[in-house]
Parts: sequence; structure tokens; C-alpha cells
Amino acid sequence: MLDSYIILFKRVVWCKITSGSKPLRKKEQLYSAPRIDNECYIRRMTLDEALPILEKFLNDSFMAGIIRVKIVHGKSGGTLRNAVHNRLANHPLVKLYRLGE
Repeated sequence: MLDSYIILFKRVVWCKITSGSKPLRKKEQLYSAPRIDNECYIRRMTLDEALPILEKFLNDSFMAGIIRVKIVHGKSGGTLRNAVHNRLANHPLVKLYRLGE
């Protein structure tokens, strides 16, 4: 069984408010995002390899509107697990996280 984290993102509503001679109104903007998988595998990677991949995955997932993702870091001496834990604890987009099953 591999170690992993389950992550839930914060919810943010994106809108653009325009002003002028008319009253303020909401103007919808559509953002296109690439197809993102809801799992990120960083097994057998060094910290230098894994952390940039993790950061990009979290940002891309959030922008694509995915609210729950899974990070698979494998079983090792705990260095990668601890680094992922610290990053998730301090990441501004992460609402909560827990160890996977």
C-alpha cells in the first residue's frame, strides 16, 4: 500500500466587476484549463524533482476547478512525505488534507 494524501481545495468564486456610467455589474469570464488528472504521482522522486511538480499540480488542479485531488508519494524514509505534509500545511489554496487510505 502506498502512502498518499487526499486534499480538498478552498472554494473561490472568480468574477470581474466593471464600472462606468452604469451601475456595477458582474461580468463572467471563462477560463480554459488543460485536462487535469485528479492524482499526482511523485513516487521515487527527489525533493528537488517532486516539489515543483506538486506545486504545478496543485495550481493547475485549482484553476481547472477540481476540488479534491490525491498525491501519491510512496513509502520511503519519510523525507518526501514530510516535505509534502509541510507544503500542504502552508499552501494558500489547500483547505484541508489527510493521509490517504
